[in-house]
Amino acid sequence: MASEAMAAPWDRALDRELADPAPGAQRFEKMAAGGYLGEILRRAIVDLGRSTPLFRWAGSAMDTPWSLDTVRLSAVAEDESEDLSRTDEILRTLGVVSTPEERLAVRELARAVGGRAARLVAAGLYGTLTFIDPDLHGEHTVAVDGGVYGGYPGFAERVRDGVRELAGAERAGRVRLAYVKDSTSAGAAVIAAVAARRQP
Repeated sequence: MASEAMAAPWDRALDRELADPAPGAQRFEKMAAGGYLGEILRRAIVDLGRSTPLFRWAGSAMDTPWSLDTVRLSAVAEDESEDLSRTDEILRTLGVVSTPEERLAVRELARAVGGRAARLVAAGLYGTLTFIDPDLHGEHTVAVDGGVYGGYPGFAERVRDGVRELAGAERAGRVRLAYVKDSTSAGAAVIAAVAARRQP
């Protein structure tokens, strides 16, 4: 239910239109995972193009679902080049000729989409940790995997900032987020080792 309350119109539309995962399933993932962030940005741009003077890019690849991936979103979000030339290059690969004002708006939207994802991840981590340890008295290390955490500019810092905001500086100081590639496999190995040790 919480993910529904936090959902934007683009999230709800995306959820309705996907067959796998089915509508209503994995709502949190659809709002925060790398496989979806580029499409959320694309939908926001198209929607704003209908209601503002910006992004009048009808006929470009921007109208094609899933044409804007999260790798491009990340590159736009970290673009500090003069006149946002890197963003211009990326938009041109989609058949878009943009103004400096539009490029700046796209960059800010990309940062907002990524920032929201980081805060959602922080909230999910905090909820899980306080379920395990309600007062966060103990030290906790959380292995984190994923292309967005490791590749989106400033994502890890934003997640840590979100945990600090929710838990307070002292309690958040007892939570360590460790980026571990293929942490799913590592986690499975740890679980298997613990289970084997507990067997008589």
